[in-house]
Amino acid sequence: MLPQIFIVLYLTLIPKCTSTTPFGQAYIDLTKQPCFVDKTEFIGTFFDEDYFKHIFITAPPGFGKTTNLQMLRLFSEIELDSNHKPKIYTTTTAYQIFQSLAISNYTDIIENHLAQHVVIYIDLHVESDTTMDKAIDLNKTVTFFNKKLYQSFESYKWLLDIPKEELSSTYKITTDQIELLKNLNQKKLPDESNWSLVLYDFANILHLYFGKDVMILIDNYDSVLNNFFRPTQKDIETFYEYVSTVLCNTFDNSRRIMSRGLVMGTTSLALPHILTTLSKSKHYNFLSDHSFTPFYGFTDPEATNLLIKYNCSIQCRRQVKKFYNGYKTKTKMIAMYNPSSMTQYLTNINHPNALRPYRNITTNDYNFLLSFKEEKILGHLLGNLVRNMTAKFEQYESYSLQNFTTFFGKCEEYKYKITEVEIMFSYFFDQGFLTHGLNTILIPDVPITENSIVHMFETPNLEVWFKLKELSTQVVAYSAPKIRRVAASTNTTIAQE
Repeated sequence: MLPQIFIVLYLTLIPKCTSTTPFGQAYIDLTKQPCFVDKTEFIGTFFDEDYFKHIFITAPPGFGKTTNLQMLRLFSEIELDSNHKPKIYTTTTAYQIFQSLAISNYTDIIENHLAQHVVIYIDLHVESDTTMDKAIDLNKTVTFFNKKLYQSFESYKWLLDIPKEELSSTYKITTDQIELLKNLNQKKLPDESNWSLVLYDFANILHLYFGKDVMILIDNYDSVLNNFFRPTQKDIETFYEYVSTVLCNTFDNSRRIMSRGLVMGTTSLALPHILTTLSKSKHYNFLSDHSFTPFYGFTDPEATNLLIKYNCSIQCRRQVKKFYNGYKTKTKMIAMYNPSSMTQYLTNINHPNALRPYRNITTNDYNFLLSFKEEKILGHLLGNLVRNMTAKFEQYESYSLQNFTTFFGKCEEYKYKITEVEIMFSYFFDQGFLTHGLNTILIPDVPITENSIVHMFETPNLEVWFKLKELSTQVVAYSAPKIRRVAASTNTTIAQE
């Protein structure tokens, strides 16, 4: 069976591979760790979901997006022989790795997909030391996207070892396409080049070489947006539209040679525009009761088995649950643990201070909140979250930027823009600072539109609660004087309570 082509854009949970580390080694090493949890059935779920052409999955940082994507790539990507032809899947390293894991029970998935796809892997992660977070700059963004294409080409530099005549006569690869390969190798794409079209040409070359349709996988699609996004920044709409359009065109331009697509990221801010543009698209949001939910986080049985393996007492297990559990789905049938924090806890389990918050508050978290000029939004939100109270707001059936229309039921009193409230709540939920509450309620004295559903949202666990206190303190320290007075007043009330 001829291989399919994958295009993958990438995020980070497990350690990144360096240029000298074979891809997949990080996941292979992870499978050998005592804290490893087998999530390989995700692969079967992904390939069984064949109706929607484009699948979008969003979850907070540290909940396994990159782990799952690296696992999927390691499982799916072909291994080439010395002649750059796919090996038989039973002779590959991937076969040796996955035959002992849960996915091995899916015989049809093994036979049809294991080591039988070509992957274009593009990492859109914005490094912390980049200058991109200084200000909105579309020129820097173009350069950034081109850099990611150069990185993805590294796996296919061997194409330039094939004689030009053979590429032309045997695989029908044109002179212009061969020139594109040279430009990618030399990192000399023109700044004015259309990134989506270049990606399409690159994918088409592989399509011609291997003779199969393309499957596009995107991870960390929103990293650029997360680094730039400030509700009050000038020209944000232009930048937002540019990034969304680039991602839409990536799929749209490749539709003739593409079979399916998978997109992963943290926030859902850009998805409404993308989803309305692409046909047969489906967004699976964090904790929204769907087939992918159990693969993003540790379930209670998985966490319990891990803690037993580490000889944790019943009392210890209860304490760990209070710290890292509590991410509840809408129907409350599943409550997930933060897998990154759990793994770090187990790694440090013999340390006296092992049970502590591992969830990081990022510079983006600080900057994002400080960009809101209305101090009452900031003061009331942080005050209630730190008190571990639920925040009430109206949520429609589909989760998007426009879902948030009320905040504590009295928007008129505070005189702030409702859009800012929508964005703030969306940000807190997407980042894992909020989870679904225990009850569905009506907000008193607030007009409820027909068919709308009003939910209670709350902080999920002690780890988040401690981090929100830290965030509140930092906001007080770095915010404008007017905001500082309100937030400080809120903290004083908390201390008195």
